[in-house]
Amino acid sequence: MDNKNVDAPERTAQIAWDLLTTEDDGRVCKDIPESACNDQPKNFVTHIIALAMTKLAARQLYVYAGYL
Repeated sequence: MDNKNVDAPERTAQIAWDLLTTEDDGRVCKDIPESACNDQPKNFVTHIIALAMTKLAARQLYVYAGYL
């Protein structure tokens, strides 16, 4: 990936993707179009953030309801 033409959020997503996955591009992108393969790191990071925020919100609801 050429980082010169990529903005900071996409560069950060690519770094996170590289650190958290060990699969090579051939296995990951074999069955999907190239355009979808290029978006995969950003979507992966967005999904992880969404999961973390959902977990945080659920915990806050438990605290608010007095269960914790």
